[in-house]
Amino acid sequence: MKLSFLVPFFWGELRRKARENAKKGVPLDILSDFVFKSLFTDDNEDSRDALRHLLSACIGRPVAALDIQN
Repeated sequence: MKLSFLVPFFWGELRRKARENAKKGVPLDILSDFVFKSLFTDDNEDSRDALRHLLSACIGRPVAALDIQN
């Protein structure tokens, strides 16, 4: 089931939560499913680099390329 219609809601919630946490000096919780997915699967080079580094750290080998599939 695709929930793409919820993406604007979640992005708004994420921005709201990020603003609240920034005022308190608290980072976003990476263990939150939405934050984790947003950080590592966004379609930009920073997200791909972050995911590549995470995977490299987990498997103990460098990851040269990756492909994200739903």
